[in-house]
Amino acid sequence: MEKLIWQPRFCGGSDFMIYLDAEFARRMIKSPVPEATRTRMNKLANEDLERFSISWTDIYLFHEGSGFVKEIHLGRGGVWLSTSSNNVDSLLRNAPLRKPIEYHSHNVRTIDQAYAFMYLVDKWVNYSDAMIGR
Repeated sequence: MEKLIWQPRFCGGSDFMIYLDAEFARRMIKSPVPEATRTRMNKLANEDLERFSISWTDIYLFHEGSGFVKEIHLGRGGVWLSTSSNNVDSLLRNAPLRKPIEYHSHNVRTIDQAYAFMYLVDKWVNYSDAMIGR
């Protein structure tokens, strides 16, 4: 059985969180990814989101040229999923991480938006090895 990399937690209504494995997060933040690869990931995500009637250019916001996604955006209205700067700092400092990295949703109003975020997190995780060249 493969290791669980991410897991959703619904908090009521369409509001939810994502728990991301800290080891995976650290590997991604320490791995440089070329701009062309990050751009291609955003293009793939944009093409996939057409089924949700969502069109947005920069869906994934990567941390400073790495493979670590710190925010995911679904267009206008401030609909996003993000982790805190404290989590990013802890990953960069190699601080011991006993808990998963948490991502929190903002302004998610429909189950389709929540599903779109979960789809995008899963896409990122599944493409991670190709992004960082492993």
